Amino acid sequence: MSDTATGGAVGEPGGLPISPSALSARPYVRSATARTGAPTPPAPDQPAGPPGPGEGALRASFADLASASPRGPAAGELAVYSGGPGLVAYDPAAAAKGEPPLLLRSVVDLREVWLPLLAAATVRSISLLGTERGATTALLVELLRSSGGGRLLVADPEPGRVPPAGRGLDIQVVRDRGAAALDGHTPTDAYLVDADANYATVLGTLGAIDDAVQEFGRTTFPLVVVHDVGWPTGRRDQYTAPDRLTDADLQPHSWDAGVTLASPDAVVGRGLRGDGAFAWALAEGGPRNGVRTAVEEFVAGHPELRFFTVAPVFGLGIVVDRRAPYAARIAELLAPWVANPLLVRLERNRLDLYLRVVALRDEALALARLHHAELERLEVERLRLVAADMEKTDRIAELERALAAERAATADALNARLEEPRLVAAARSADSKLRARLRRGPSRLEQARARFAEEERRRREAGETDATGGPLALPPGETASPGRGGAAGRAGDARRPWRRAAGRGGGNRFRRGAHGVAGGARRRGRGLPDGRGRGPCLERLHAAVPDGAGRAGDPGRCVRRG
Repeated sequence: MSDTATGGAVGEPGGLPISPSALSARPYVRSATARTGAPTPPAPDQPAGPPGPGEGALRASFADLASASPRGPAAGELAVYSGGPGLVAYDPAAAAKGEPPLLLRSVVDLREVWLPLLAAATVRSISLLGTERGATTALLVELLRSSGGGRLLVADPEPGRVPPAGRGLDIQVVRDRGAAALDGHTPTDAYLVDADANYATVLGTLGAIDDAVQEFGRTTFPLVVVHDVGWPTGRRDQYTAPDRLTDADLQPHSWDAGVTLASPDAVVGRGLRGDGAFAWALAEGGPRNGVRTAVEEFVAGHPELRFFTVAPVFGLGIVVDRRAPYAARIAELLAPWVANPLLVRLERNRLDLYLRVVALRDEALALARLHHAELERLEVERLRLVAADMEKTDRIAELERALAAERAATADALNARLEEPRLVAAARSADSKLRARLRRGPSRLEQARARFAEEERRRREAGETDATGGPLALPPGETASPGRGGAAGRAGDARRPWRRAAGRGGGNRFRRGAHGVAGGARRRGRGLPDGRGRGPCLERLHAAVPDGAGRAGDPGRCVRRG
């Protein structure tokens, strides 16, 4: 199977030291009863003798072909193939960079099978269709150079590393695939086919080889080694470039489907699949489907050919012309490999294990995708929560600002409400005090003036005069309050009822007679000039009032100081 079939890459090995003895090694036999000692080394090759009896006749089975070999294993002996140290030492996985492949898939991994076949056929020219990025090319170059040179035709759209020609070796590179790459080239002694694994491509390649043999008059068909004749491409087409094929050559296929051993139908998203590198036919089996089907149909049309298969590493098919001089030798070399039930079981177990690994990988990828989707969902949810939290934070800040403004307004209103009662209380207190003061009557000065005016009026009525013969005079700057004697006094009495009462002699404060006036003076002793009272200081007017009158306590004689 090509490296694209499994997604892996084979490294480009360097020079491959292959000794001639390794390439010409024959199976050696060890007796079943010999359990000790070193095995007997193979004897050197002898030149091929004349065809034995029955050589060239049609063999019905590989057993008939193997029995024609004069060096066939005796009864009770087991044929075992042993490669030389050069071949055993070569490990493409170790030569490749990075980790070794999880699944052996390349025709290079079957080199212990087909390299001795090419050496036994003494090929001097080889056509390679599919280079495995140069790994197979390196093996063939060393093989040809170890046998003295020859011709190598390399056909691959991406041939990879190709060693330079020289040292008796001619190398031709054709960047094409299938039958188109062989067009116009002379046939070679052997063909190694590891190209696109589908019916149309393989059958076209075998037909191109047959046409070249017929055109150039070759007596025998070349030795042909075909990879990928086992599962999954033995009975199912694989397409890497379906656009190069006609609709009649194509099976219904899918780039997304995979194949499993449990089902003949391709399953989308499961099994062995190309992940875009190639497409699988949807159904397994049927006409014109698969590599093995193509080889069997071609061999069926050529009775002189025999087709043998080796199970491991996706299957290796060998097409041998029974008329070729190396047919017996090929039969001898293939004896341990062909129809070996142990190899069949090992290949089936290998495929089962690998498909289980693929299933586990798919499960892990599915879980990883679910985990990734869950992480994406959680990230979206986290971003949503962050946005909601930011929105809530902004809303909280807005509400806090509104609350602060409301608190400020409430505080102002509260302060105003708290100040208003105090002002109201002060106003009410002032009003009550004012009302109380108004209810007490006139001030002391007004009362004194009223008494003085009343006394003056009374004296006028009595005809009293001062020492000069005129009315009682006030000191300079003092004026008498109007009383009931004139219009002004009557007007004032009209405005002040309490004055009318005082003028008429009503009330307790202003009584007529000397006793009343004296009593009033005694009760209001704060009006005396000795300064003991709380009211305004009144002074006795000795010049204007006689001593008798002053002693009588006449309130009219007290005036405010000027």
